[in-house]
Amino acid sequence: MSTNDRTVIKRLGGDDASEIIETDSLCFNCHGTGVTRLLLTRIPNFREVIIASFSCPHCGFENRTIDPAGTVQDRGKLFVLDVRSRRDLNRRIVQPSHSEIRIPSLESSFPTSEGCVTTIEGAMTSIISNLNALQPERKKADPKQAELIDKFIEKMKKLLTLEEHFVL
Repeated sequence: MSTNDRTVIKRLGGDDASEIIETDSLCFNCHGTGVTRLLLTRIPNFREVIIASFSCPHCGFENRTIDPAGTVQDRGKLFVLDVRSRRDLNRRIVQPSHSEIRIPSLESSFPTSEGCVTTIEGAMTSIISNLNALQPERKKADPKQAELIDKFIEKMKKLLTLEEHFVL
């Protein structure tokens, strides 16, 4: 894009007023008409992204995503964080869709299907919440597996107390 062209993608946190694109969209929850808002922006030290927000005034359903605006790179990047303090847990991260968080001390990795902006603590809390979501059904269908997952969830919660440092 030349310097004479109007810039569509704005830098996140910049002084430029970003243009939000609004469009009516089908609500997949109630099949009514909701509103999707799109913002094309550049996240410093990351890349250009599309931030999308959907809300339905009929049923209250909401959804937010963050997706790459450019081409997907052939190779990803690996970031390693040694979490030792509350400040580390509060670090803001951008989780692109189809990325993963690895916790070597638990010999585990957790893929993401939708991109989001969160914190280390937020990402870990989301993982715990997702693991907990089906525990009642698991306890009925496979009590041994449910017990193992309960123990794993407790290990995840213990990491958040910062009794010991851990690496992501």
